[in-house]
Amino acid sequence: MSACNPTRKRRKEMIARRRSIWRFGPTSNLRF
Repeated sequence: MSACNPTRKRRKEMIARRRSIWRFGPTSNLRF
């Protein structure tokens, strides 16, 4: 379970970053 803890945090960060990119639009995708 301890190993799952960091994995969940990373998944939440990835989702939050993907949501931020979607909010910015396709222009952010080009920068990435």
